[in-house]
Amino acid sequence: MYSENKKGQVTLFVILAVVIVASILGIYVLKQQGFFSPYHVNSDVKPVYDFVRGCIEKTSNRAIYSIGLGGGYYLGENLSSLEITSYTLNGRSYAPSRAEIEEEIAKTIPTLFSECINKFNNFKEFDMINGSLKINVSINEENVIVGSEYPIAIKRAGSVYQISNYEPVSIPIRLGLIYNYSMEIVDTYLKTGGFGLIYLSENSTNLGFYFVDYQNYTLVDISEPIKNKNSSYEFMFALQ
Repeated sequence: MYSENKKGQVTLFVILAVVIVASILGIYVLKQQGFFSPYHVNSDVKPVYDFVRGCIEKTSNRAIYSIGLGGGYYLGENLSSLEITSYTLNGRSYAPSRAEIEEEIAKTIPTLFSECINKFNNFKEFDMINGSLKINVSINEENVIVGSEYPIAIKRAGSVYQISNYEPVSIPIRLGLIYNYSMEIVDTYLKTGGFGLIYLSENSTNLGFYFVDYQNYTLVDISEPIKNKNSSYEFMFALQ
């Protein structure tokens, strides 16, 4: 009798061990597939999620590039018609803060986003109701992170799905570093009247610094080469 009980206990422990191992493996597989991610969506509506996030990434790039040409402000995307933003006037600084530039980017992206979404004309097989796009932006030394919230209710084949949050977009532009150098330039200009700026061209950041004197102001252009592209990011402003 004792032997039979012992065998029964051993069998029970083996079954429990198998169940535990199987559960761990199952959880691992689900994690690898992103099942527990806050951005996980049902495969039936993933094309919509990917499309929306793609538009967020595309318009984030456009906004950040355009704002660079405006010295932190969105002045349009046509370079020939841009006005130069002045960071100094009469011995005082009028440069925007980092938070103000973040806010400017966050306001610009929704303006460009509606054009990219194009009323979801590519998804006529879906019945969708969407809310407003909300954007938050963080300017860092090595990149710009764009978080987003864009609620969509999707009805398809009798099922209803909800999408709201999207994986943050990382734009590999060192805007935080560029902004810090911009503030150094402004500070040096106000203290020296323009002298002493040349040392900035000899740096190890791979940024380019260009100073062009005009009759009433000095144009400052800080550029960063874009990897794998024959182009650069430009951040421009004026000193008066």
